[in-house]
Amino acid sequence: MSVRTFEVAEPLVDDAHIAELRRCCDARLSNRGQNPMNRGDVRIFLTDNLGCDGVRSYLKSTALQELVGRFVRRPQLYHEQFVIKRNGPEGNFGWHQDGAYEDTAIDYVAVWLALDATTAENGGLELATEIPGEIMVHRPDRNKDHTFCYQGGSARLSLDAGSAVAFSSSLPHRSGPNTTSMARRAHVSFWTGVEI
Repeated sequence: MSVRTFEVAEPLVDDAHIAELRRCCDARLSNRGQNPMNRGDVRIFLTDNLGCDGVRSYLKSTALQELVGRFVRRPQLYHEQFVIKRNGPEGNFGWHQDGAYEDTAIDYVAVWLALDATTAENGGLELATEIPGEIMVHRPDRNKDHTFCYQGGSARLSLDAGSAVAFSSSLPHRSGPNTTSMARRAHVSFWTGVEI
């Protein structure tokens, strides 16, 4: 994997495709099952969305493949999910590395696509500006998320709908609660250059 912290693509997809992804997300939300990562109705993760034409066409899009290709060679989809953050303090997610949640040592790149404009007020992402040399020890916090104390530099991102950020699974990141009255939706895809 290339040694870069993160890259923002503004925009990555057009308004028509965002509308299609929103429809898929909303349909999945109305028919969702249980996921242990969900925090009630505040922070919701919807996995296995490949049945949606909009998701499949987005994942195959040239713009996404070019973005991922700047991080890994011959990218392969590892996992994908919609992430919905509704209003409430339980939506806070402290500093963590996505790679800490895996049983494998695979390093991968995450592409976080904003389906709605994201700001600090609705739980937008804050990313570290440096990658630790390893996956840190994560401990449960008050929301029972496994997080760790990060004290380096960071950048808080505000993204328009259709914009995305790509980052390594070892890059610390966090997001605050959604204090607005509207849900904040995103699609996250995870890519590796390793045969799975």
